Amino acid sequence: MNSWTKLGAALVATALAAGACSSTVTTPPASAGAAPSAAAAGGGGASTVPAPSVAAAASAVPAASAAASAAMSVFGPTAPPAGATLTPFPVGALAAGSGQGVKIQLIQPGVHPYPAGEDKGAQAEATRIGATLEIATGNWAPETDNANVQNAMTKGVQAIIIQPNSSAAIVPSIQQADAAGICTIALLTNPGGSADTVFSGMKAYIGWNELTDGQAGGEALAKAMGGKGNVVIIEGALVSSASVDREKGAMQVWATKYPGIHVLAKQPGNYDAVQARNIMTDFVQRFGTQINGVLSITANMATAAADVIAANSSLAGKVPIVSFWGSSQFQSYIKAGKTYATTAFAPYDEGVAAIDLAVECAHGDKSPIFLDERELPGLVPLAPDGYVSDAQNLSVFKAQW
Repeated sequence: MNSWTKLGAALVATALAAGACSSTVTTPPASAGAAPSAAAAGGGGASTVPAPSVAAAASAVPAASAAASAAMSVFGPTAPPAGATLTPFPVGALAAGSGQGVKIQLIQPGVHPYPAGEDKGAQAEATRIGATLEIATGNWAPETDNANVQNAMTKGVQAIIIQPNSSAAIVPSIQQADAAGICTIALLTNPGGSADTVFSGMKAYIGWNELTDGQAGGEALAKAMGGKGNVVIIEGALVSSASVDREKGAMQVWATKYPGIHVLAKQPGNYDAVQARNIMTDFVQRFGTQINGVLSITANMATAAADVIAANSSLAGKVPIVSFWGSSQFQSYIKAGKTYATTAFAPYDEGVAAIDLAVECAHGDKSPIFLDERELPGLVPLAPDGYVSDAQNLSVFKAQW
């Protein structure tokens, strides 16, 4: 059992005893991590603070009960199996100062509000624990991702956190970094394309098992449509395993459970709201009232599509739109009746967890961890609803971007 599993067990046992597991996560201030320690409150990243491992922190927390331990999923190299009881990950549990001397490179696919949410969490946590963090973007080009990894290696970083543009194209650079002893962590898009296993040699993957994510979104849309009708899909970037697997998961649900659902058309929007608006306009012109539902691979594309639907008197209020990412804008559209539901994500928590795992790895714990998005604290309140946010639970889930 790695140190994160030990600490997770202790924290969950304590939370269960206090009745805290169902509490809503509060977004921390910009200068603090998601769960600041007592040391952070007392001194921030002062140089006199030692750099203990998470295992040392775990020793100060009461041990989990046997019943709680048996119910928890283990933080290991594969996604939790279907039906497993998920364990809230101890985000922000490292002591203040524990990141001193650790240089981390965060590489994002491009400029976008979602990665910006991850950046905010990563920056706050790096500041709190004293790690050095630099952020670069791939400008939506796989070749730039690879150049950024190579550049990070020449700068002598101890860890690289990346949300790659392409699951396949980034693999050689990740392998080079791993061979050089650099800790590597992936966000949302898993190098190699596996939906449920950390890529060999990497420290961690943080995100949904995107097949499961897609299944949840597909189920939500099917129920909104009464189990039958015609769907149009606004895809993401087809070089991304996350985009591909979300669509695949939804299609699997429809094929096996809802044979009355048919896909009229689909087209990549590449995460861009302008492209999505144009695509939805084209779909409306081509199919009109034949459209009974819309699946969008990202929330920003979904809200663009919703604006097109709302402007059409024949479709407004009649076409449910389901998406992924759980943005605050999408939630406002749910409240206004313009969209139906979204699977939940917690980019701030992702950023904090990535920094914690990078520092832990730099201190020697290289055991791989598949950190399921649903195990992040921000998603815990939605567990009873299958981690899907809709009009019935808007007050429960606080969007992090």
